[in-house]
Amino acid sequence: MAVELNRLYKEIYADYGLIGTVTAGRILCYEEIGVYQILADRKDEQIYQAFVEKTLGKLIEYDRKNGTDYLKLLDAFFQCECNLTRTAEHLFFHKNTLKYKMNAVREILKCDITANENRLNIMLSLAILRMGKG
Repeated sequence: MAVELNRLYKEIYADYGLIGTVTAGRILCYEEIGVYQILADRKDEQIYQAFVEKTLGKLIEYDRKNGTDYLKLLDAFFQCECNLTRTAEHLFFHKNTLKYKMNAVREILKCDITANENRLNIMLSLAILRMGKG
């Protein structure tokens, strides 16, 4: 009984830390939050910051210095499953404008953002930022 209560407490605590960061106005069960379970359970938040800095630091710094929103653009691109047409429609951009901006993102990050390992690292970094831990 005590073990079960401890597990439930940890789940509730993790859920509480994710309220408002994972979904837009939708309540999810602990089992539905996916990778956020792992991210929410981590105690050393410096690991998050270091990971985000390594993965997206150049882009975040570029946005800060130049007043661009490439990080939001990249997030939208992944939310639209790396589909340029859907991303362009979602952001109300012409497809060629989006291609130009995505090329700029690739140049800033100096990587192929759709290669599996890079994509995973970027998506994890974006999830960490959504949680407010990066």
